[in-house]
Amino acid sequence: MSLAALDTWLTQVEKEIDKYMNVSLPFWDIIVIFTKNKILLERGSEIPQKIDCRKLWNLFQDKKEAISSGILLDDIQYDIHRWYGESEVALIYGREAENLKGKGFALAKTEDVAALILYSAPVVSAYAVPALKALMQNIVKS
Repeated sequence: MSLAALDTWLTQVEKEIDKYMNVSLPFWDIIVIFTKNKILLERGSEIPQKIDCRKLWNLFQDKKEAISSGILLDDIQYDIHRWYGESEVALIYGREAENLKGKGFALAKTEDVAALILYSAPVVSAYAVPALKALMQNIVKS
């Protein structure tokens, strides 16, 4: 994808993201759109400092490994509760390991692009994850 085409695509993606971030009860605290090798877009407050795109991408390769390792973002361990790695929009989601009232996270991946979201109470996975899946389906169409 050329730089001009990437800029146009990112502009379209940002418009889609606005639908989920700019509402009276935002769906997510942050969203990071990335490929296997680089971050394409970051939105929200308190973006994690060290996001390893390749490690997040590889969580979709092996269910047992993903669930046993979870993810680490800014020294906070997140446990994986659900792993659906074999679908058009693959999904992984869970919650902070030590805090049942803390942040939840979700990862969604298509063939070419993935997204990480973090969300806080009162938002729950039943609310945040379908919104992420819908966003990823719209991204694939654009």
